[in-house]
Amino acid sequence: ERRLADREFDLRRARAAAGQGDWEQREEEFMRLNLQLRKLEEEVEARKKTEVQMADKLLEEQHRCMELRFEHEQATVRMPRLEARLLELELLVASGSSGGGTT
Repeated sequence: ERRLADREFDLRRARAAAGQGDWEQREEEFMRLNLQLRKLEEEVEARKKTEVQMADKLLEEQHRCMELRFEHEQATVRMPRLEARLLELELLVASGSSGGGTT
């Protein structure tokens, strides 16, 4: 549709350049401005779509970041407990080995 409009504009412009009157020149200018306006409106529409897509992507990344922070906090809390339990088990195994040989 856009190419067709461009071609129609080019045709009218060529006719106006062929020596038609002042009215045709004004009509040509109006059509040129109208075509330029359509192009700009299409560009604005495309940028709005891009903006929506980027906002969605940003929201997804924020959720992902929040989930990763939560997992990090959980790991930070869990790690000392696991280390303490590991130490308990190592001590239990060590005391069982040394105590088991005398019995």
